[in-house]
Amino acid sequence: MKKLLHLAKKMLGFYSPYSWAKYLRIGFAAAALIGLLWAYFALGGMGFFGAFLIIVFFGGPVIALGAGLALGLGAVIAAVQGKKRHTENKQALAAEGSPELIDLDRRRARIQTAALLMKPLTWILRILFGILAVVSGLTINGEGVGSGGFVAALIAGALLFGGLSLYTDRKAKRYKADFKKLVARAVLESALDHVDYRPDERFDDHTIRASGLFGGNRLVYSGGDYLVAQYRGRRFTQSDISVSEEYETTDSDGDSVTRYRPVFNGRLMLFDYDAVSNDPIFVRDKRVCKGPGTVETELYAFNERFRVVARDAVAALRMLRPQVLEGITLAVDRIDHPVSLSFIQDKLFVAVHGLDSFEADTIGNANLTEQRRRVVGEIQAILDMVENLYLKA
Repeated sequence: MKKLLHLAKKMLGFYSPYSWAKYLRIGFAAAALIGLLWAYFALGGMGFFGAFLIIVFFGGPVIALGAGLALGLGAVIAAVQGKKRHTENKQALAAEGSPELIDLDRRRARIQTAALLMKPLTWILRILFGILAVVSGLTINGEGVGSGGFVAALIAGALLFGGLSLYTDRKAKRYKADFKKLVARAVLESALDHVDYRPDERFDDHTIRASGLFGGNRLVYSGGDYLVAQYRGRRFTQSDISVSEEYETTDSDGDSVTRYRPVFNGRLMLFDYDAVSNDPIFVRDKRVCKGPGTVETELYAFNERFRVVARDAVAALRMLRPQVLEGITLAVDRIDHPVSLSFIQDKLFVAVHGLDSFEADTIGNANLTEQRRRVVGEIQAILDMVENLYLKA
């Protein structure tokens, strides 16, 4: 049921980076459904056969009508919502009186506009390329059809696309760096103590391997947003990391090529933790780990969500006391991302799958105020982890 609901939301644009997408798609779906129902009952129903005839003979016009109505409805709703969001964002930035943030928001708007223009331009170029491919092969009375105009349009469009792409990439890179400096760092320092934030650094390879959470023989690491801080006197370290496994395969010509398969992408957190066993204990979320567990805990809700792997089951159960199990479950509930943990060498490693850190949004239409709220939410995820895991040790 959850998968169907997730699929429906995805189709209706709930996860789109553009806030107006869901209104447009919902309007289209509603208009098309109303049109089909009207046609069905106008013809007297006729059960399944009538529904089949309606879809076959009236589906195209009804869908076209629904698309037109949806475009109008979506445009109106998006305009109203956009004006409200723009006003709230402008008022929030003006209240702070920071010229740097106001300038950052202006750059954000220009980048997102350029990125939005690239979408229809991409389709225009594809259409022009298709027309050119057809026209170049046509002949009339033995003479080729001229295609110079299409070639010129294609070249002009390609140059425009290339210019927009270069502009967007260059400006977006600078915007993301300034966003981390002006927004992410400020939010971190307001919520945590003794903050050491290095956006361009990550955990070293040895630390990532020491967690024991990422299997594979030839692993390649990347990442950023290295952070050392304290919360309520408790010190922790984290960074965003991406782990890939390198492997050899052959291409269509039989030549050997090197490829990479993703292993992990998300946040890795590290805490000092006084363990009761020298043997490592692994707790893996069943949503990302399909292998069998070796230890069954006394908490049913925990067993439903996690697999515990340890060589010494008695030591593992002494480590995973009821309050620790409840802390892990509560932390995962609050961040809504799969989590894997390892208790190893008096350290607690926590890998949060799919959780980015403090990246700015340059693709959708989220304004600076909304992006700052997202960063605050990311910080709250950190605090929840510390509160529910570290402090219950």
